[in-house]
Amino acid sequence: MLRLFISVIFIFTLGSSNAVDAEKGTTENAIMDPRITEIDEPIIIAKKFTFSSEILGNERTFYVHLPKGYHQSNQSYPVLFITDGERKTLRIASVTHELSYFAKRIPPMIVVGIANDGTRRENLSLLPSSMQFLSFITKELKPYIHQQYRTNDENLFLGSSAGGQFAIRALLETPEEFDAYFAISPSLYYNDYHLEKKAKELALTKQQLDKTLYLSLGNEGIVMGVDEFALNLAKYPIKGLRWTFTKVEEETHGSISMKQAYNGLQNYYSSWAPTHFNNVNDFERKGGLAALKAKYENETPAVVPFKVLNSIANLYFYSNYYQQGIELALLNIKNHPNSIFAKYNLAEFYGDIDNHEKALNYYQQALDIATLNKNPKRVKTLKQTIEKYKLKLN
Repeated sequence: MLRLFISVIFIFTLGSSNAVDAEKGTTENAIMDPRITEIDEPIIIAKKFTFSSEILGNERTFYVHLPKGYHQSNQSYPVLFITDGERKTLRIASVTHELSYFAKRIPPMIVVGIANDGTRRENLSLLPSSMQFLSFITKELKPYIHQQYRTNDENLFLGSSAGGQFAIRALLETPEEFDAYFAISPSLYYNDYHLEKKAKELALTKQQLDKTLYLSLGNEGIVMGVDEFALNLAKYPIKGLRWTFTKVEEETHGSISMKQAYNGLQNYYSSWAPTHFNNVNDFERKGGLAALKAKYENETPAVVPFKVLNSIANLYFYSNYYQQGIELALLNIKNHPNSIFAKYNLAEFYGDIDNHEKALNYYQQALDIATLNKNPKRVKTLKQTIEKYKLKLN
């Protein structure tokens, strides 16, 4: 049985045990200052739930972070499951939000933080109880998440320290459950390097995994068993396993997790993210427009996304390749005929080269689309832009 435990968790209540008292103090001080008005619009990071687990025989806490725009779209999303949810949900959700919403380096995703509920050793160690915890995740929690939320078929698993060890155990014990595993500074020296031996046994079976592992290690000051595990993987490769090992000497055990989550997710989705080009020569050296079209030919729709092609058009135009930039902007309009910004961007190009007639024409086309879409804010802005442009000409 699943029930809602706490309705919402705010950004200021995930930080520390003193956060609630600090919040009360800040609010009281704000009310006393006549210049300040408190707005009851908190930034919601995640919701907190409990799950009555038949496998574990108790209630377990988990957190769900939904990507920006989830409730305004019909899109389906990947799911990132993380250990130590009571501590890591805020941090990792911040990483996924930054990389997806602003940077556009990874797709938006749902983050599920699985809490320990005071049983971290039992959950994440090599004890038999950790296999029960893994079964809870794969047989109860994961199916519920996919039933309750709009998800696609992509599942990722991330953990650090003991959670990193658990991520590797999940890879070796249930490789079919997740597509990629992120093990950040995992503690792999327990039980006489048991997981290293387990990896060797799996390699010798020649089982095809077709999975990805991101293994990393901070400046620990002690032997963590990670170097030895990486050497073992190189010596006894697991068939189909794509893996990387990164040593991050400038980070400690406590500081490495956000950085490696950030780097690992970007690396995993490198083929998803728009390719970055340093300049026009770099773009053409990497295949130019033909390569860009080929990258998206199997997408729906099978056209280069507006923002990607717009950035390439800008790259050409503002490198003084005016005609090529305009041709790319026209292609963007052909691909996205109802885009206000495609028309607006081309109007800006024509304005910069003093082709005022065409500039005004495309500003007007942008205004027409905004009017048709009943977008009063854009209508107002575009009307002001057109009036200012006409005044400048006079």
